[in-house]
Amino acid sequence: MKNLKKIIGTSVLLLAAAMPARADLVLDTFTYLTNPYPTPYNLSLSANGAGTVADTAGEVIYTAAGANAYFKLTNVADARFSPDVSTTAAFLDGGLSYSEDSGVDGTLEITYTGPTIDFTSFGEAFYFNIDQADDGIVIQITVTDSDGLTATASVQVLIPVFFGAPDRLTLAFSSFLGGADFTKITTVNSFITTPGGESQFTIDEVGIVPEPSAIALLGLGLLGLSLRSRKKSA
Repeated sequence: MKNLKKIIGTSVLLLAAAMPARADLVLDTFTYLTNPYPTPYNLSLSANGAGTVADTAGEVIYTAAGANAYFKLTNVADARFSPDVSTTAAFLDGGLSYSEDSGVDGTLEITYTGPTIDFTSFGEAFYFNIDQADDGIVIQITVTDSDGLTATASVQVLIPVFFGAPDRLTLAFSSFLGGADFTKITTVNSFITTPGGESQFTIDEVGIVPEPSAIALLGLGLLGLSLRSRKKSA
């Protein structure tokens, strides 16, 4: 029994030692700056009426990591036309807040560009810290590498997320389709769609982490090897 405890303890220590080798990469906290530094940037976009677009074209917005950010808000369709019916996107309490009026269906596109980064040195999945969201919202990510190759994947909010009970969505690099090389990414495009009709969401952070399933498998693998060694020595 002592040997078994020792073996399991060793496995846990090995797992703990392996995990810090990759630090989380925070891509966006939705706290931006503009020149001259440190001038804060406040987002407040509104698209009124079907087919209208509001964007940050011509404005240079910098993330905390030094990448440039670009926002494009589109009001795809209104069940009824009114100048008071709109989709909106804004920074609120350290997060990105999006809302639609009744009968409105909109989309939000966020593009990040910057120096070439090896995403695989930080983990195997994107994460999205969701403070609040209606179900049916889809986040599609397209990455572009320094050779111009792309890869795309998406993740959906399947059940509502309520304020006070935040959720973390993850999107594994292995689920992406396309030829982009994750060791040399230059652009990340996030395209967020909603089911329409007063849809809302708030995201407070986006980044890269080791894939949770990969961590669990590593831990089980170490434990399995340890138990196997114990059987051989018995």
